[in-house]
Amino acid sequence: MCPLECNEILVDASASYATYPSVWYANLMLNNSAPAGTTVDFEFLQQNTLKVNVFYNEMGYTYAQESPAMTVDALIATFGGI
Repeated sequence: MCPLECNEILVDASASYATYPSVWYANLMLNNSAPAGTTVDFEFLQQNTLKVNVFYNEMGYTYAQESPAMTVDALIATFGGI
């Protein structure tokens, strides 16, 4: 007997791929971050670099807050006939 869930998250996933990095971006990476004396080249970057983009279809959420319909004083007054 499992209780009903309080929160539910549904995720639609899809995947796509492309050659990364491009020649232009690889040259930019090699010129700015390759340490001196290393053998990092375009093929090494393509085989060892990963870029992940995460996109959300919606950025909204529903917030539900519960509050009592009447105060304790109003409840007692209702029973007392005031």
